[in-house]
Amino acid sequence: MAWYRTAVTLTEAQAKAANTLRLGPVDTYDSTWVNGVRVGGASTPWIWREYAVPAGVFKPGRNVIAMRVLSGGQGGGLSGSPDGRVIGTTDGQTIALPAAWKVQRGSVLRNLAVPPAPWDVPNSLTTLYNGMIAPLVGYKFKLAAWYQGEANAGAGQEYRALLPLLMRDWRQRFGQPALPFLVAQLTSFAGTAKAPGQSSWAELRDAQAEAVARDAHAGLAVTLDVGDRFDIHPTQKTVVGERLARAARAVAYGEKIAPGSPSPVSARHSGKDIVITFRDTGGGLATYSSDRAIGFEVCAGASCRYADARAAGDTVVLPGAAAANVTHVRYGWADAPFVNLFSGDDLPVGTFQLETTK
Repeated sequence: MAWYRTAVTLTEAQAKAANTLRLGPVDTYDSTWVNGVRVGGASTPWIWREYAVPAGVFKPGRNVIAMRVLSGGQGGGLSGSPDGRVIGTTDGQTIALPAAWKVQRGSVLRNLAVPPAPWDVPNSLTTLYNGMIAPLVGYKFKLAAWYQGEANAGAGQEYRALLPLLMRDWRQRFGQPALPFLVAQLTSFAGTAKAPGQSSWAELRDAQAEAVARDAHAGLAVTLDVGDRFDIHPTQKTVVGERLARAARAVAYGEKIAPGSPSPVSARHSGKDIVITFRDTGGGLATYSSDRAIGFEVCAGASCRYADARAAGDTVVLPGAAAANVTHVRYGWADAPFVNLFSGDDLPVGTFQLETTK
């Protein structure tokens, strides 16, 4: 916790016209006063503070502005440029605040989890639901399409419960127990892998696939091949839309087509090899730019290694991978993996992990 304070001198005309205090971004939770009157507070570091100040709070002469800030990060406090800290007036003018503020450190609070206020940011607890979903109750829908997951990467295990709960809740709210639910699987972003390891994005993608696989009225649009490891907002949205539309044709409109990408059915030991069987292969699996599929791993417990892999019809064979201690296989297990395994109708295989059987 830290206290910030500055002072600004206003003329009588300026004090009469002053009606806004703009402070730029603050990390993270602030309460702000002008001349002892609380004018606002917020709880998100990327939101610029702009507080309406009631008439009469600013005075001619010296005005004291004070902030109490609970930091949510390593730095904390006033994190923006001093140029963004001004007083706004009724006629659209601005009055600059001093660049330097007095600071006094307060209490150190450890292991403190403070959620943002529900009214403070669009994705605070209950805000999206109350603002965008609750008003729709009473209408009927052909389907729901869900494109989300970046904010939950790092909590894949939790997501395995949250996503089915969301689908169940919407179906109950809308009175449609069989409402088709289409999920755009999290794409690729950030870390590429040079060795097998943990991946929060892969864990989240696997949780999404599992939720869809366990739901008779859900479909999955795999987007692993159209992500951008340098941009969390990839631009190829048309492809995502086309894949969601295909899933809709199968799940919502009853067309007799595969809803989307190939999905693994089993991984079994076959002599010295492991054979992974897929469904919805569009006539047979194919690899691009190589006669081998990249991105496969064989794992003995938590220890994984890359494996040679070759597509053969509806299967992928991992030659010589069937060691006695192998417990499961993984594919595309990285935040931003390079992949080249597709169905015969050009849909990518998505991230998965699968226990092996003998």
